[in-house]
Amino acid sequence: MAPLASESLDLDPANPSSLDIITATRAGTATYTDASGNIQTASPNTVRVDHVQGEELTPTKFQRVKYTDFSSGWVNNGSSDVAGSGYSGQPSVVITGTQNNASLYFNCPAVVGQEYIISMYIRRVSGTGTIRMRHVNAVEGTATDVTITNDWSRVEVPFTANSTSIPIGPQIAINGESVEIAMPQVEEGTTASSFVANTTGSPKYFAAATYAPRVPMILVEPAATNLVVNSEDFSQDVTLSNCTVQSGFTAPDASTNAYKLIEDNTNSLKLFRANNNTNTTASTSHSSSIFVKAGERTKVRIYAYHLTNQFFAVDYDLISNSALGTVTSNTQVDGHSIEDCGNGWKRITVTGQKASTYSWDVGVSPLDDSGNVTYTGDGTSGVYIWGAQLEQGAVATSYIPTSGSTVTRAADNLDITGSDFTNFYNTSEGTFYVEFTPKDITVGEQYLLRGGDSNRRIIYSNGNLSNIRSYDGANILTMSNNVESNALHRIAVSFDSTTMKGSFNGETEVTATHNGNLLTSSLLQIGSNYIGHIKRLIYWPHHSDNL
Repeated sequence: MAPLASESLDLDPANPSSLDIITATRAGTATYTDASGNIQTASPNTVRVDHVQGEELTPTKFQRVKYTDFSSGWVNNGSSDVAGSGYSGQPSVVITGTQNNASLYFNCPAVVGQEYIISMYIRRVSGTGTIRMRHVNAVEGTATDVTITNDWSRVEVPFTANSTSIPIGPQIAINGESVEIAMPQVEEGTTASSFVANTTGSPKYFAAATYAPRVPMILVEPAATNLVVNSEDFSQDVTLSNCTVQSGFTAPDASTNAYKLIEDNTNSLKLFRANNNTNTTASTSHSSSIFVKAGERTKVRIYAYHLTNQFFAVDYDLISNSALGTVTSNTQVDGHSIEDCGNGWKRITVTGQKASTYSWDVGVSPLDDSGNVTYTGDGTSGVYIWGAQLEQGAVATSYIPTSGSTVTRAADNLDITGSDFTNFYNTSEGTFYVEFTPKDITVGEQYLLRGGDSNRRIIYSNGNLSNIRSYDGANILTMSNNVESNALHRIAVSFDSTTMKGSFNGETEVTATHNGNLLTSSLLQIGSNYIGHIKRLIYWPHHSDNL
């Protein structure tokens, strides 16, 4: 244990003073997220400590029964139903089997792999046969037996979705027997909440997700330029079609610079575009991103849009953070993502390419409850928007504010040099341990740690591949070929004069020959050309055999 307690370098963003050893070089406007979840402007030539949203502890809750009053959407399968006397002020139905294994069910919308729980109040009206709760297309099978009596009781049955539609409802084993049900509910998670009535025809949101505290991490990114000339002032240099914008709402940076995008009352496409006045390169990936918050409308389409109606776009549900689909016109979508930024704000990104060279705008269209982009609006409903960004590349980098012209953020260059380096580095043996979350590990050649040149790639990812390696100018040590983007990983690399050893996420140790180049490093570059976060970096002046 003694060598493990004697690390000579420990960069921990939760301890800001530990980062003082780093010489940071970065020009231009850059931002980070503080511990309260607000986007802040970073001082030039500083290490950016970005406070990343913590682990989701409980999911967003929806009442997924669209008509809890049984007025629509329920299907008789070998059964008949009549209105009951009600329970606890809510409607009920009496169901009678007209064959064995009869049921009354509705098709519950679901996400494959998500855990749900069915709950409803039920009582036996006649018979003594088996009663089951159907959950067809669930991982657990088609149905679960439930115990009921002649008195009302609430039954709760968990299941895991294996389809996007799960038929849910009571099943009566014996022909002619009857049950009465009321207050049906299906929701995310494995714990049933208090009943929520719903007659909207769509899943009804009733509780937001909860998260663990934000996690401080070093944010490292290459240079990027926001091509949208007014990223926040949506009163100028924008194009509006069948909608208006209203200012003065709280934004993700805690200012009142956010706008509300308000639909008109026509049966038409409502489209907002934040203009980019610079031509962009054909057949090159560009990322269009904007911060959006649900208002009366909870679904949106995010575009990269050209005046000739060429675009690439993605539809998202702002409550469930789920993609509803992509759509293009003479272009292609390469990827898309949604990031929860706190206080209801989401940053949505769509990445794609187009065939010709001309300018592209960042666009937003609210969708109706059914996900339609063309619909009859009410003249007052809408969504909130802030922080438009269009940049070259397949990854949306951190937000770059603009006001009247494009703005470039220089790369984050983080180095440990001179005596700061030689004071901790052992030229005979050593071990590095890094915890990191890459935004997209497949983009280019990214260096988590480099000893000053291409012959001293201590930890890196080879160009356009999902791998993680070490390289001494002659020998390659590959720890993994399946590194996942947007996930936290842990890697350890150890070397002496003849051997490199490594382990990725605690997997079996791998070994390769070492020519000694890593030991002759003259500085430590952190995150050169890397796109993502570093949670922790520890160095021991010992080989792993001596730990």
